[in-house]
Amino acid sequence: MAPMKSALPALALLAALLAPSPAPAAFESRLEGVRDAVEEKAGEIGAGTKPMTKQKRAILSALGVLDRARDALLDDLRDAAPLCRTLDRAFPGDPLLDPALGEAVEALRDDALDERAALLAWMGRTGSDRGEEILAKGIGKVDGFLGRADGAAARSKRVGLVRKAVAAVETVRRRLDLDLPSVDDPPFEGVAPDFSLTDVNPYSATSGLGVSPRQHLGEITAWYFVRTT
Repeated sequence: MAPMKSALPALALLAALLAPSPAPAAFESRLEGVRDAVEEKAGEIGAGTKPMTKQKRAILSALGVLDRARDALLDDLRDAAPLCRTLDRAFPGDPLLDPALGEAVEALRDDALDERAALLAWMGRTGSDRGEEILAKGIGKVDGFLGRADGAAARSKRVGLVRKAVAAVETVRRRLDLDLPSVDDPPFEGVAPDFSLTDVNPYSATSGLGVSPRQHLGEITAWYFVRTT
């Protein structure tokens, strides 16, 4: 009779397969600071009480916008535009609302720049000339929207252009089916395979010698092939 094999390895494997995956990080809306300011302003002016004024209507409208579900940067940008338009018109330069809106808009722009940087990290890695062309054109479109946003006077207009920039990033991601790498964690590890090329530049200190990337570890270098006729 053959000895019975232990079932522990199989049970361990089954437990690992059935273990719940870690939950994705919850989205942190950039508009929470605006919500706090709007709720405080609502208390100051007695929003919801009679007589109804333009400012009270604006605050109630802003609270309605802030109650929408937001799970991504584009959701924040979708809601930031009407918030800025409504609150800037009803409370121009308000010492409570103005700084909160300004901080939110700057944070949203910074997030858009992070999205652009993550997309740019794919330059040279798409795997095809067509992919590189789509990526380059997409980055150009994103930069165009961001440049116009920086020149916009109204906050609502600025946020709208930043939203278009982020939407352009998403379009490129879908077209190229990119799983964007983190800028701090590129999709490769370790040192690239070594090779050596003969330096044919007669004016170089290493002319006629083999030159390897290993001689320049920790430095930024460019390696290219030139064909002349």
